[in-house]
Order: sequence, then C-alpha cells, then structure tokens
Amino acid sequence: MLPLFLSQSIEEFDREPPVFNRPLVGGQAVMGGVLMRNANVYGLAVRKADNTIVACSRKWVSVLNYPLLRIPFLRGFPILIETLYNGISALNKSAELQASVEEQLSKGQLLLSLGIACIIAVLLFVLAPHLLSLVMFWLQAGGDVEGLSFHLWDGFYKASIFLGYIWMISRLPEIKDVLRFHGAEHKTIHAYEESLTVNAEIASGKSRLHPRCGTTFLLFVISMSILACHSRSLPATVYSF
Repeated sequence: MLPLFLSQSIEEFDREPPVFNRPLVGGQAVMGGVLMRNANVYGLAVRKADNTIVACSRKWVSVLNYPLLRIPFLRGFPILIETLYNGISALNKSAELQASVEEQLSKGQLLLSLGIACIIAVLLFVLAPHLLSLVMFWLQAGGDVEGLSFHLWDGFYKASIFLGYIWMISRLPEIKDVLRFHGAEHKTIHAYEESLTVNAEIASGKSRLHPRCGTTFLLFVISMSILACHSRSLPATVYSF
C-alpha cells in the first residue's frame, strides 16, 4: 500500500486529524516482512530464516522539502519517485536483514535501480500497448491514433499487461511470500485505523483488502487514463449543449 498524503507533516496531521484520531500510516511489503511509515520515519520488520524477527527504524528520504514540489497536481510525480526510492531501499535492507549480510546498495546503485524500473514501466505500460494498438490498426481491426477504437485497444492492452504481470510474478515463491505480507500489512492497517490494539489476533480478523492499496490505485489510474483518452476521441458535438 502506498503511503497516503506523503507531503503532510505531523503538524498538518494535528491541524486536520484523521477521522480515526490517529496519524495516517502507510505501508509496504518487503522481503520477509513489512515497513510502516509515519511522517518522516518508517519502521522495518523482517522475519529471518531461524524465525526470529529483526526490526529497525530509518529516515524517510523526501523530495517534498521544496515548496514548489508540494503544490497539488505538481507533487504527484515527485511523490511517486520518492516512494519508489524509499521502497527499493527498504527492499534492499530487508534482503540484507533476512540473509544476514552486510552489503548495501550505494545511493548511485539505488538511483540506477530506480531508473531501470522507470524505463521498464514505460516500455511495458506505455510503449508496448501503443505498438500493439498500432498492430491492430495495421490488421484493420482498429482505428488510427485519433480513433476511439485505438484507445480501446490501448486500454485493453494496458490492463492486460498489468494484470498478467501481477499474475506471473505471483507464481514465484519469493514474490508469493511478499504478497502474503502485503495482505498482512493491510490487516494491520485496518486494526490500527479502527483504534484497536494492534496484535496478530485482532489483525487476523480484518480484511486483506484496503482502499488505499497502491495496486488498486494503479488499476484506478489505468482505468481513468483509458476514459480520459476516450473522451478526447469523442466528437466535439458530444460536449455541446
């Protein structure tokens, strides 16, 4: 689950307290455990092979200290980048804790990993759907880039690639374990937001689904992008009154 309101500080939470009277906490599954973030720090807990749990707290690296990057509608992409950066850093740290190794990725290696992840995302979810939609146009099964059918095919391929990617990685034993922790993190957040005592017994009874889940948000963004593209393809008379 991606952290919500990443640009808000503790002082802003105090001025506008959440409905459940607790600071909003975001989380993410990692290798063998979870991270939970509140404001400028996050806690990381990892279960090792010997079944012991190791935990640490780390500073959340933020790019939102600059006023310009905190403006609504401008802060979205910087928030995505900082979330990816911190997420990759936490994944690396969880792998270290789980394997009891001392090696750690340098800042340059983290940035390289982030850059590669962004390139792969663009190739998979932007370039590939467009090329496949063009193939449908060449096969005379769809329109050109200005047509509604092109965007329908583009949206279909985006959603299919995304869901197929999730399905394929979920077949890997290591990722299946991460997905279990993802569900456990959602259960814990539910217990926390309901102002209940957060322990395994109470959290286990909560839903593994959460409305602020980052995966759900990505599906929502894909759906909205399809609708936005379709609206641009409709005749101008549709918008007239």
